[in-house]
Amino acid sequence: FIVVNADVITTIDENLALVKQAGLSLCGHFVLPPRDWLVNFYGPYLERIAQLRDTYAGDAHATSVLDELFHDFDVYRRYGHEFGYLMMVMRRPQ
Repeated sequence: FIVVNADVITTIDENLALVKQAGLSLCGHFVLPPRDWLVNFYGPYLERIAQLRDTYAGDAHATSVLDELFHDFDVYRRYGHEFGYLMMVMRRPQ
């Protein structure tokens, strides 16, 4: 079992080294394509934020929370070319 701190950005090679250090076998890996984030995640995410802005218009606390949620997308929009999400399939040695 590997726990990787999500607050730390590392390289693909550093992540693959963690797999090796843990004594696991790497079956495969890939970087999640930007389209998956933009269409499959952020598309519905932004639609829901817009709906909630209408629902909670005038509620300062709700607006503040929705602004924070939008910030997540804004970081991806502005800097997504500098980071990504590595998916790995691993197994324990036989």
